[in-house]
Amino acid sequence: KEAVESASNLVERDPGSRENRLNLAICQVWLATHLSKNGDVAGALRYREIAAATYANLVASSANDAKILESQVANWGEIGKLRARRGEWATAHQNYTSALHVTEAMVASNPAFNEYLDELRQADQGAILRMSQQK
Repeated sequence: KEAVESASNLVERDPGSRENRLNLAICQVWLATHLSKNGDVAGALRYREIAAATYANLVASSANDAKILESQVANWGEIGKLRARRGEWATAHQNYTSALHVTEAMVASNPAFNEYLDELRQADQGAILRMSQQK
């Protein structure tokens, strides 16, 4: 949590610094990962959502930055997994769909996105199946 606070302070001092904002998102993701591994799904989800907003802000100013987009895709995938753990299948599906949209657009120009395609498609199909079973 201290890393997130330190990174937040840097962003407050220099809100235009892309590097500081990216470091903040990375710290938010690290904290979310720690919380998730310790069973705090709600806390993990909260910090993943905060990181998603940070990534969205970064993408708005650097729309074709593969590093930021890849981090954003990975974060959306993890949000989907957390939502699935809570049985929130429709929201998990929305996150997987967001991640797939970017991944499919980027995969032709950046093969690094290939590693996400199968996992995201499978996770999304699982969410769709679970949604259909709830009806």
